[in-house]
Amino acid sequence: TTIHFMNEKIDKGQVIIQKKIDLDKIYPRTLFKIYEKSFDDSFLLILEALEIISKSKNYKTYQNVKKSYYSFPERNDWIEFRKKKILWI
Repeated sequence: TTIHFMNEKIDKGQVIIQKKIDLDKIYPRTLFKIYEKSFDDSFLLILEALEIISKSKNYKTYQNVKKSYYSFPERNDWIEFRKKKILWI
């Protein structure tokens, strides 16, 4: 789950804070549960990001973060997803 600045391109803003989801702790491991965990984490991450921004004009952000944007899955995405044995619902 990533909190970043927005700019003119999707998912290209500078990352402020990020938290990795431990898939081994998600049960049942469904796409819905993974999204749910991300949304749950995002609330506190937004508060932390606002605190980081408010405390310093020269704060450090993540520099070496692999940035990505995930749109609605296409057929090949579903095939790869099912190989990982993660349930959709």
